[in-house]
Amino acid sequence: MRKRWKAKLAVMRIIPAIVLAASTVPFGTQPASAAAEKFPTFVQHAVPSLTSGTADIAGTAFVDQDGEFHWMYSVSNYEQADNGGSWIKYNTSSDLGKLNTNWGTPVTYNSYWNRPGTINYKIDETNGIPTPYQDDHNDGIGIWVDPDTGYWYSLTNDEYQFNPFATGNPTNNQRIATGVHNNRVLSMYSTDKGKTWNLIGQVATSPWNDSDEAVTASGFPGTTWSYGVAGTRFFVDNVNGYFYVLYNNHINWKTGYSNVLTYFHLARSPISAKMAEGSWDVWYNGTWTRSALKGYAGWIGSPMGAGSDHNLTVNYTPETDDLKLTGIGMDDSSLNIGYTKIPSGGDFTFKDPVGSTYTANTVNGTITGPGGSVPSVTYSDPALDATVTVYIESGAVWIKQENNSTGYVTSVKVSAGNPIFKDTATERLFVPVNTQYENAFSYNVYSGKYRSVGYDGYVYETDDLGKPDTFRLVGKLPATVGSYMSQIDTGSLTNQQVSGNSFRAISDLSGKQINYSLPEPDAGHTYYSSYNPPKDNDGADISPLFAYTVSVGGSDLKDGTADQWQFVPVPDEFNPSKNSGFYRLQNVETGNYLKVSGSSPAETRAMGASVSTGPADPNADPNGNGGNGAAAGSDQWYLLPVGNANPAYLSPDSSASDIEAATNTSVAGITKYRLVNRASDRAVEFESGQASIQGIEFDTVNPQVLTITPATAGLAAPTGLTATAAGQSEIDVTWNNAAGAASYDLIVDGALVSGVSSPYKHTGLDANSTHTYQVRALNGSGPSLWSLPVGATTSSGVISEGKTATASSFQTGNNIEYANDGNAGTRWAAVTNSYPQWWKVDLGSTMHITKLENYWYNSATYPRYYQYKIEGSNDDVTYTTILDRTDNKTQGLTTDTFDAVYRYIRVTVTGSNYSGGSASSYEFKVYGEPVQKDPVPAPPVNLTAKAAGDKAIELSWNAVEQADGYNVYRSDTADGEYVKLHDEVLSSTTHTDTGLSASTEYFYIVKAVNAAGESIPSDVVSAKTDKPHATGISVTPDQVELSEGETAQLTAVVTPEDAEDKTITWTSSDNNVAEVSDSGEVTAKGPGTAVITAATAGGAYTATVRITVLDTTLPTIELDEPGKLTGNHYNVEKGTLHVTGKISEPGVVFVNGVQADVMADLTFSADIDLHPGMNRIEATASDLAGNAAEPVGYNVVPSK
Repeated sequence: MRKRWKAKLAVMRIIPAIVLAASTVPFGTQPASAAAEKFPTFVQHAVPSLTSGTADIAGTAFVDQDGEFHWMYSVSNYEQADNGGSWIKYNTSSDLGKLNTNWGTPVTYNSYWNRPGTINYKIDETNGIPTPYQDDHNDGIGIWVDPDTGYWYSLTNDEYQFNPFATGNPTNNQRIATGVHNNRVLSMYSTDKGKTWNLIGQVATSPWNDSDEAVTASGFPGTTWSYGVAGTRFFVDNVNGYFYVLYNNHINWKTGYSNVLTYFHLARSPISAKMAEGSWDVWYNGTWTRSALKGYAGWIGSPMGAGSDHNLTVNYTPETDDLKLTGIGMDDSSLNIGYTKIPSGGDFTFKDPVGSTYTANTVNGTITGPGGSVPSVTYSDPALDATVTVYIESGAVWIKQENNSTGYVTSVKVSAGNPIFKDTATERLFVPVNTQYENAFSYNVYSGKYRSVGYDGYVYETDDLGKPDTFRLVGKLPATVGSYMSQIDTGSLTNQQVSGNSFRAISDLSGKQINYSLPEPDAGHTYYSSYNPPKDNDGADISPLFAYTVSVGGSDLKDGTADQWQFVPVPDEFNPSKNSGFYRLQNVETGNYLKVSGSSPAETRAMGASVSTGPADPNADPNGNGGNGAAAGSDQWYLLPVGNANPAYLSPDSSASDIEAATNTSVAGITKYRLVNRASDRAVEFESGQASIQGIEFDTVNPQVLTITPATAGLAAPTGLTATAAGQSEIDVTWNNAAGAASYDLIVDGALVSGVSSPYKHTGLDANSTHTYQVRALNGSGPSLWSLPVGATTSSGVISEGKTATASSFQTGNNIEYANDGNAGTRWAAVTNSYPQWWKVDLGSTMHITKLENYWYNSATYPRYYQYKIEGSNDDVTYTTILDRTDNKTQGLTTDTFDAVYRYIRVTVTGSNYSGGSASSYEFKVYGEPVQKDPVPAPPVNLTAKAAGDKAIELSWNAVEQADGYNVYRSDTADGEYVKLHDEVLSSTTHTDTGLSASTEYFYIVKAVNAAGESIPSDVVSAKTDKPHATGISVTPDQVELSEGETAQLTAVVTPEDAEDKTITWTSSDNNVAEVSDSGEVTAKGPGTAVITAATAGGAYTATVRITVLDTTLPTIELDEPGKLTGNHYNVEKGTLHVTGKISEPGVVFVNGVQADVMADLTFSADIDLHPGMNRIEATASDLAGNAAEPVGYNVVPSK
């Protein structure tokens, strides 16, 4: 058997050298850290390895029709005789965690290849399945239990036609001994629970087999061959109603398994076809219209590396050994990738994007470029969107291909005889990538997507398993379990079809198991899995803060007559602060949970088991069953989408409408669900008015479809529920009072306790016991929703375990720390048998001590007891005797009870009845609890909050007795995270929170503080800051010139835009010059300058505009008569004429060019020399604005 397994491993050691990613360290690949991985690493949790149940194909976990859990595993050994080395086995238990503590006796089906009546014996004669040498070796993988008949359906990995290129006429045993074979996928079923099996037919075969499904020398005349399809993995898509089989194809060098290329395919068949031959389509270049029998299958996943959304087509011609990978690059260039086999001399060449040629030699470990020898070559290939590095490490040549989008890395060590892939046009290198290498599929209830976990150590998700090229990277595993991997849900430990926030991976070859949990993505991570809650009928996320009515196929789920339910998230098994993706359904009125009736796990999982209600079952415990995990009960559920596809087998002749209906398989946007039990993977369905769990239905009128309707909101549920252990026998439960509540109900460990108040003391408990609580409020209008559950565990009472211990002496290997490590298999022993000897322990602080148990070393051959005394100290200097047991004669365990308060306990061993041994103790346990301090204060009451402007909120509350001060916390939402606002404890009962944003609501709680700690929070209050006050004003334009009578509109803007009061007041410095209206319109009244001021409310901020009103009125001149008018002139005295007159406004006057003297009363005068005869006297003037008056004048004649 081992020889045969090794032969299979030899195959595995070659294949990944070309195809696997960096995380798969064995078999020739090497880890290489990405420069910037844009995805998180999952969190890992240890699990014991399987102690049995291992084989050489992935293990299968399933629940039978009667609810029993089975683990199936299979071996088809290359043995020469029927010695029991080939079999399909299964073991039965309640779940995988329990099974790994006791495997019991398996049910075994002998599948020796030459045993009459088996699925391997002459299958051509029995089943009409071609088999050239009648040497089939079938391993079973995957189980689907037919809900109608209870029959088991399974796939097989059929190894057949051993040593197909053998010459001569070897016997079958001689052929089988070579381990070289053809391969295909078959299907089978059992009517008697796996005691016997019957073949159904072929599922998938190689397109290069002949009509008898044989590999022939004429079919592969060159140096390469395809050994068929293998690496089978099975998944039941209960969303859309398809079986999926993942398998690979190997192109190898003849005549063995040295690999050229491995690539993976996906085939599917409608579940309704029950795995019939000819019902399986294969995915090929975006279609499902090719048969998986001899069908050319597409390469699923991302052959260019995770992050690439382009695929490649494999074009293989066996007659010429031609193998080309064709497709479109990430830069839209055409790809035509071929391979060359590295010759024995070790040389291969390649080019970088600029066309430089390099030669690498795998024998000498060198790289030579245009400039000579180089240690490495790195370039970015736009067609692959990847950075390629060829480098030397430890004398070997490596090629690393790193996807630029994700940081996903694939590395391969190459040597003589290996293939090298290059683009035939550019001669740039290519490393094939298989992101779906024998992966385990599941429907992930946390993300609402299909999940894929594989050998490459990465995790992928997609909305549409029917489009397998759409898998996208969401994280990587810190370590992998190894070959023949499967996955299982960590909460049920029965269900392989689903996964949640956490999952378990299992290698059925090594038995290694690891639990993994979703990580929190960092800021730089763009590829990760996120929570996607299911939706109600309105399309809103289902929330635990709302109540719903739920009907199944039109029948309402009820607890009695109570029909409103809460979807209570089940906490993750490893991080209770996170949602697992699964739910409990809790009735709002009764507080009971929806579950499945039965007195055993199997009964609660059996087909047709009644759905009932009752208290919550315990959550799954990953530490239970010795770390193998203890499964959850029957009260956990998930919402499985009801797919839109009409499952069908397709062919090239299928109509477009049939193809569209069959391929509508995406889960994105689906809001129809089934309610599926986590443990059994069976859905709720009503029959004759009774709800029960049944097999998944896919009928057009589906009796399992849910209607989830939000109920009218009522009284708000209490917030702030906390449970805190108060020693070994008490848990204190507190919550915030709900507005409008008249009373409260508490569910305590599943039992309803009415009329309680906060704080509630749960007393009389056992030490180290865990208890759960939920609270709701009630008033005259009815109950509120239930709070989410909380739990607490009482103290074990042991206060010494793991604390610092010292001793007078110890033997090597029997150190003193072994005496308080919690392990009864280790012990402390003094170095000699002389007395006294002592040990002591520092409890860390002063403790109230009630008991000391000492598990003394004893021997059946040399029985003994020890005399001792127990001492206590608070300073480790002065010790006081607590109890004197120097008369002790009890062997083994001694128990001493007392009442003392000390930090240090010392036990001095004064002697023993056996003189041949030293003082020794397996384990000591000091029991007690911290010295009780003053209790924490009560929470503050009458907390109020009000806005103090636009940047502050004032808080006040009532003083609390026994409080030394107060801490104030603020949150942006009522149920969000509250952050303390100050470093020092407040002494007053008021606080002003400053520096806030305007027009924003803030939420507050206050806790009272004393030396014992903080109180529970006060009720939540909130206040909204005022709208912002004005912080400035501006006016446009900033200056204006007007003529008298003209108007101009000024515009003022108050900042900020959302200021609470944007009132503007307008004023003018001189209304005689300019007036301004309430709207900012300016009217020019008279010449001059005025300042217009715009002011915010209260005048805190102003802005001004300078207004200039121009003088445009022409001045007038009046001249006084100089004498007597005679005709056209005045007669005046000769000599000098004193001309007088008046101007209409201040200005400058000229008379015959002589500037006149202008008086304040605007009169003017000027003296003009006259000449004989007629003289013309003319006055001109201009005002201060430069406006010119019309000239005026008269004629004068001087006397002779």
